[in-house]
Parts: sequence; C-alpha cells; structure tokens
Amino acid sequence: MTTAKAPVPRVSLVLPVHNGEAYLAEALASIAAQSFTDYELICVDDASSDGSPALLTAAAATDSRIQYVRIDPNGGLPAALNAGFARARGEYFGWTSDDNVLRPAMLARLVAALDDHPECGIAHSDYSVIDGSGIVQETVRVGPAENLLLGNNVGASFLYRREVDFALGGYDPDLFGAEDYDFWLRAAAHYRFHHVPEDLYLYRKHPRSLTNSRAAAIQALTTAVVVEAL
Repeated sequence: MTTAKAPVPRVSLVLPVHNGEAYLAEALASIAAQSFTDYELICVDDASSDGSPALLTAAAATDSRIQYVRIDPNGGLPAALNAGFARARGEYFGWTSDDNVLRPAMLARLVAALDDHPECGIAHSDYSVIDGSGIVQETVRVGPAENLLLGNNVGASFLYRREVDFALGGYDPDLFGAEDYDFWLRAAAHYRFHHVPEDLYLYRKHPRSLTNSRAAAIQALTTAVVVEAL
C-alpha cells in the first residue's frame, strides 16, 4: 500500500527557539491566526531547558502543519535556522522569533507581493517595535534595500524565494547576531527586494532579547560584515 505524500506548502516558516517560554505561546498563536493558511511551521528547539519543548510538542500534536525538531547541544540562532530550512519544502521561506508576533495579514500580504513581483527575490514590510508587555513603542518604515550598507534596513518582516536560500547557502553559523544582515547583503548582490509599505509585524524589545543581551557582540559582527561587503 502506497502512502500519499503530504501536499507541498507554499510557505515554509521556521521558528528557532532557545528558552523562549515567556512569549512562545503568543508567537505560536499569531502564526495560527494567519489569514493565509497554506504554510508549514518548522519549530527548531535549540537545546532549551525551560518549558519551551513542552509547548512546542503540544503545538505539533494539535496541528499537522507544525514540525518539532530539537538540536542538542545549543548551536545558536544561525545553526537553528539552517537546521529548519534544511527540512523546508515550501516555495517561499521566512522565519520569526519566539518573542515576536505576526499580524494576521503578514503572510498573505508578503506572498501576494512575491506572486505579483516575480522579478524580486525578497519581499519585506514595515513593522512596529513593542516592549515586554506588548505595548507599541514605534513604527518602523524599512528600506530601501539600496542603502543596506548603511544599516540592516530590511527589517523583521519578510519572505524570500526558496532559490535565495539555496543560492546563498543559508546563514553563516559564525555570525550569531548578525546572520540576517550578512544574509541580506549577500542577497542584494543577486536579487531585488520589494517593499510592502504596511505594518505587518510586532518586534519585541525586552531585557532578555538578543538585541539587548548580545548588543556589543552584534555591533562588532555587524561592523565586520560591512567591512567584508565593502
């Protein structure tokens, strides 16, 4: 008897998690609430020691679109992303963090942008910054990608074509904290970006976020990435 293969989703979304219990349920709920439903969610537990594994296991048990993957020992964010995308089957790739929130129309609007602009490899949108309590602090307008050398202005809300990940060889595991900036700089040499002028994402800043806890290391790596690009 032949077992039917699961249909290939249009979007593969990776959720790397390392001790993210505090906001993880909210992050998962925001993905489940997407108006666009043709996606798979690959949750990569990067050696968490809190309640994250239990939350992820429960989510995978209740939604067939969710995969739960654990890597051990802790490999860091870029290694977790690469582990997730190695399992991805979708046409469009994206990722989010365990403390951030997708607005309900995010996937729908970014999929439509890539569908409508086949000449572009990456679609990205504006977003809002929230605090630990979820209160909006500011709204950020991203881009243009032509100014990437001046700073990582792609933002936190994006999708890109599967071929982009394959062409670039994924994220550099040695650039934990600046892996996304490096990825966008390398992508800009070969692909066009399309900006969606809508606030589609909530990016959370709090004392334990990577932006705060690794600020000095991220700044040093960012400088190195820019020098390499130049």
